[in-house]
Amino acid sequence: MLQPTILNATLALAVMLGLITGLAWLIRRLGLIALLDRAGTPRRIAGRVSLALDKGRRLSIVEVEGWRFAVLTGGRSDQLLMLEAPARKESV
Repeated sequence: MLQPTILNATLALAVMLGLITGLAWLIRRLGLIALLDRAGTPRRIAGRVSLALDKGRRLSIVEVEGWRFAVLTGGRSDQLLMLEAPARKESV
């Protein structure tokens, strides 16, 4: 027969997994995920476009805090090329 400590630990784990699953379902069901997301704040990293060039290589355009980069991955070495710098605000 199982030890009481093993049984207690198993039941506690099952209860915790059930609570986590139930809360995740409830958050999705009620649409609360938008509240948890930082609404109104700009994202620091955003993938703009991704294109498969051939079987092994991929070209992606990525934006990081206003800077745009072309990223070529999958070859012998990955390549990074800066495309556009963020616009600077002129101080008066």
